[in-house]
Amino acid sequence: MPDKLTLLGTSEISVSDRPRFWSDCLSELCGRLHSDPFGAETIDGRIEYGTIGRLKLCQIEASRHRVALPAEWTGEGKHPVVKVVLQTQGSSIFEQDGQCVKVSPGEGLAYDVSRPHRISSPAFTRHLVVIIPRDLALQHGFKQSAIAGHHFSARGGIGRLASDLVHSAFKEMPAISPDCENELAESILNLLFLPLPQNQTARNDLSPGETMKRQIKDYIRRNLHDPDLCIERIAAAMNCTKRYLHMAFASEGTTIAKYIWRVRLDQCRHELESAQGSGTTITDVAFSWGFNSSSHFSRVFKEKFGVSPSHFLR
Repeated sequence: MPDKLTLLGTSEISVSDRPRFWSDCLSELCGRLHSDPFGAETIDGRIEYGTIGRLKLCQIEASRHRVALPAEWTGEGKHPVVKVVLQTQGSSIFEQDGQCVKVSPGEGLAYDVSRPHRISSPAFTRHLVVIIPRDLALQHGFKQSAIAGHHFSARGGIGRLASDLVHSAFKEMPAISPDCENELAESILNLLFLPLPQNQTARNDLSPGETMKRQIKDYIRRNLHDPDLCIERIAAAMNCTKRYLHMAFASEGTTIAKYIWRVRLDQCRHELESAQGSGTTITDVAFSWGFNSSSHFSRVFKEKFGVSPSHFLR
């Protein structure tokens, strides 16, 4: 089984260049960020990361340092991600939107990377990080205000379960079959967001129609690989009529069938972008996401994105 983890580290970098190199490493993961030694001579750090579905799982350890997104940088680079940090060693101080939170071992933090923030670590720290594309978080029904600056305990309850799952997934990543990556990513996402109290409030405030719409989307994401996925199957699985499904989905501004194809195409594009040099073919990707005709897939892909699928495999 090939190794799925990428290693970035400062050990081979000159002492004077390490702070800049560390900034570049962090920026590679989630957009342009600045780091400095926080009064120390340099930064010694190491990152191991890999992907499960569209999630990046990273183990990051570093000596005393500070990392920040200055206000003047917002909008310059792309930071389209939400981070969930699970602290395992050392403590860090997180500052964003006027709040200041100390994150200690056994605690977690979820925040929007695109908003100005600063994280200061006065001594060696190690943490596990899940980097989530913001569109994926929002697809799960979480408002932007509900995914920024939430501090939670991972010592017990749902927080502990979420932390254990992320740690196990990271440890076993090289052995995880591609066939189950998306289902595993879905499980990680669902469990990670549960400890966030604002998300729980948001869920409780949903109308029956919004709750049904979310259930429809969840079912679709879990079954995108099935070429026979259709509204009839969804209705049967949810024990309701097709008419009720259409009514619940009406506020989405599209039909359920069009939503299925849109999400499938988005997943195919992501997989093609990640497949350069891997030997994966367009047909492999198309069929793995429920298409049963490569010519039809190529046509609708170009209609949506303006380029052919082969553009991403060059």
